Amino acid sequence: MYLYRYVDNYDGISEEKYKIIKETPKGFWLSICFGLFGEERDVLSSNKKWVKKHTMEHKRFAFENKRDAMRQYRCRKAAQVRILLSRLRNAERHYQQAILEDETYRQRDEESYARVVYHRNKNYLYKLEHGEHAKEFGAEGFLKEEEMMI
Repeated sequence: MYLYRYVDNYDGISEEKYKIIKETPKGFWLSICFGLFGEERDVLSSNKKWVKKHTMEHKRFAFENKRDAMRQYRCRKAAQVRILLSRLRNAERHYQQAILEDETYRQRDEESYARVVYHRNKNYLYKLEHGEHAKEFGAEGFLKEEEMMI
């Protein structure tokens, strides 16, 4: 007997076929089967997987028929889309908050820069009036803007 499960791959969706090696009261021992040139082969016997028997379908690993396996795959993908959309909305909201915070910091920095320039110029004017360091300043008595950068 076989169990089926659909999974993602690079090309789209692929079907995995598991051979039931042993059934226990609580679950199954499975081995994945690969089709090579139309014949089925078991993977190494060391590649066994035990899965629990679940009465709830949304927790089952694999199904007896392909239709149920595809239905479960669709449910898993719908849950994945729901989760990722929620994460995307959170990321967009946080991104917008970061933009607003950055704008706030930029405004604060501009205000702070303006205060520093004002106080520097006021200090320079005082020095000019008293004849100190007159040669360091331009014709108007102020430093050029690139020289005033912090």
